[in-house]
Amino acid sequence: MGGVHGVCYGMNGDNLPSQSEVVQLYKSNGIGAMRIYSPDQKALDALRGSGIAVIIDVGGSGAVANLANNPSAAADWVRDNVQAYWPNVIIRYIAVGNELGPGDMGTILPAMQNVYDALVSAGLSNSIKVSTAVRMDVITDSMNMANN
Repeated sequence: MGGVHGVCYGMNGDNLPSQSEVVQLYKSNGIGAMRIYSPDQKALDALRGSGIAVIIDVGGSGAVANLANNPSAAADWVRDNVQAYWPNVIIRYIAVGNELGPGDMGTILPAMQNVYDALVSAGLSNSIKVSTAVRMDVITDSMNMANN
């Protein structure tokens, strides 16, 4: 049984192809999954009807803190970046934080909970999962604390 191959789609750089060109590049190379590091509206528009499964990051630590501290911001985020595209864009996961540091640890779980609650309210929690990606030094620090 073959798996789906995914590629992270970074948008920082000069002279990058348009979002629609990137989606066509994925399709022409049989890449069935994509991760975007922020809810880029042009990328989400280009993904409509593409059949490419997507992980959308909510953005950096400021976005995570806002979602953690404000459940209505999480509901707005889900409305604007998920419901506005679902089901024409196959959103599989929402990543809350991308390798945030130890100083951000207090906001990740509350932000994840608020995003999850917003997905529940939207009726999408069975289709879209909430996750995060933490830096490896966070795990090392917690293991060192457990051994002390």
